[in-house]
Amino acid sequence: MSECTDALIKVSGTSLVKTEKLKVVLMSLQEYLALPSLKVAASIFVKRYSFFILMHFYALSVWRKRLRLSAEDIELEVGNERERLWIPSFYASAVLYEMVPQANHLSSLEAIIETHIAPIFHQLQSLTNIPQKVMWENLYVYVKWMYEQLLKDDTLASIHKSIQADYDYLMDEAQGASFGTVHNPFKQFHSLQGKRQTCCYSYCMEKKKYCSNCPILNDQKEEKRNESNVSRAI
Repeated sequence: MSECTDALIKVSGTSLVKTEKLKVVLMSLQEYLALPSLKVAASIFVKRYSFFILMHFYALSVWRKRLRLSAEDIELEVGNERERLWIPSFYASAVLYEMVPQANHLSSLEAIIETHIAPIFHQLQSLTNIPQKVMWENLYVYVKWMYEQLLKDDTLASIHKSIQADYDYLMDEAQGASFGTVHNPFKQFHSLQGKRQTCCYSYCMEKKKYCSNCPILNDQKEEKRNESNVSRAI
């Protein structure tokens, strides 16, 4: 958590759970980042909001604690970031937590999804028509990254087994109902070995850069390889 600053845009948590206020947030981000549409703003927002979700997963998997912190309790700050990437800062007046007994551990993982992710994604889709798959893959990339870092951390070796169990549960075993979907949306991405199925629209930002694993970029590379092969054949 950070202390409040003089950020250009401050997003109160209550704006994330009220449709009209969330639309205003997206419009502000669209203008600030010079994005072409609210759909793109929603995707970029999800990538940054994912850091808030990681806090909850980290606390539960490493500390065995459930953060008593809802979207309404936080403030996201936007502004003064290098190259306008909008790496968010979070501020909360107080952070409470409770120890989670082993019997409630998996249900607590599911509660994070049901409380902090699915409702926000539903609202974002309703407002912008952004595909659910894009949002879930945006979040998946960060969840995968965090758990893989934890499993490489030798200082956490004594709890690697339980961290791996949480990771496996989220990626494969959790049922779609927890995500508000028919199937676990993470499962479809987990067998791709780092290749994205969807584009997160980051290329629409000011620097016009594609992610290294962007499917659009990979398609372009494949087209060039095919053209090169045809040229050599001729």
